[in-house]
Amino acid sequence: MRFRSLIAAACWVCGLAAPAAATAPDPEAVRQDSLNRAVVWNGVVRCATLSQVNDVAFTAVGRNIVTSVDILWALADSTHDLVAVAARPIKGTADAGEEMGRRGAALLHAPVALHVGTSGTFVLEKNGRLVMFRSGTVVDSVALAMPAGTPRDVFVSTAGLVYILSTTEVRVFGDPPGATPLWTIALPPALVPAVACAVSSRGEVFVAGEGKTGLAVYDLAPTGAYRMLRQATRVALGIDRIAGVSLLPALLLPIEGREGWVSEDRYLLLSDRGKRTLVTVDVPTLHVVGSADLAIEAPGLVPGRLDVSNRGQVAVAGAANGPAYSLPTRILASTLTDAPIRWREVTLLSLPTDIPAAADSSHSGAAPGRRP
Repeated sequence: MRFRSLIAAACWVCGLAAPAAATAPDPEAVRQDSLNRAVVWNGVVRCATLSQVNDVAFTAVGRNIVTSVDILWALADSTHDLVAVAARPIKGTADAGEEMGRRGAALLHAPVALHVGTSGTFVLEKNGRLVMFRSGTVVDSVALAMPAGTPRDVFVSTAGLVYILSTTEVRVFGDPPGATPLWTIALPPALVPAVACAVSSRGEVFVAGEGKTGLAVYDLAPTGAYRMLRQATRVALGIDRIAGVSLLPALLLPIEGREGWVSEDRYLLLSDRGKRTLVTVDVPTLHVVGSADLAIEAPGLVPGRLDVSNRGQVAVAGAANGPAYSLPTRILASTLTDAPIRWREVTLLSLPTDIPAAADSSHSGAAPGRRP
């Protein structure tokens, strides 16, 4: 049933009308089609089996917005594993928060950052070692010449460039990285120490830092060197201490009563570990669009690294090696209330009784054996 809803959504995005049914649909089928809890999921999911998580990332689907992303990967610091977790219920397969499998045992030693892209999964370690998990069982690694303790983040762009963030600079490599970076971006003192980065489909590099400047955007100039395009102070962003940054992909926001469409790289999401909020920023201007208070939605969560799925779910790693959470679409949507995005009304019945409106729907990873 969920595929019928997704097809209708895809047709709407493309400006087409959904095909009419040949016969009158069954009322219960319509209800399940509209309110499938795997599409409109309202619960906050805590990855209960993971107490220490450094970074999180959703399974990569590129620019595909029809295929919903159901699985997030958590970089577990305590066990040094990549752990797959169901971000919401997967019918007949997993409960929300249930562990789906692990990867990287005995290969990772001191992981600090994770990026999942279409070309593979990349893990950056504290000593500068980059581990690359390709399709199948192919695993490769390269030792980058970086002072121990300075590596902060890794990002792989759609153009196939690998961006390695340290506390003071960004190094840009080809894939796989060589001994010498293609470019190096020296960060200004007002931005350091840098903590996280993201790269748009146009190649703009977004760097978040804990200095007076909270966010800076870089682009490759015609001269062949990177230049700063714009920046925003932490005061202007209303942020106390930035911990994570994620560009919103092209996505649909399915929430009760309506669906929204957000263009790729139009907005940026920041996590503030000081105020315990998520802050959405307009990319062209770096002006704040809206924010969400996590103290209300996820008591105890101090937000760190984060990622956003193509359905608007937000995966958040707890700062200072806390647990990981998957936050429902309605939280991100609440930060976009005043944004000029496209919405369409959807006639819905009341939500199923097994979907909590705002409760923590964490699971301990029970019901083993149900795997994709």
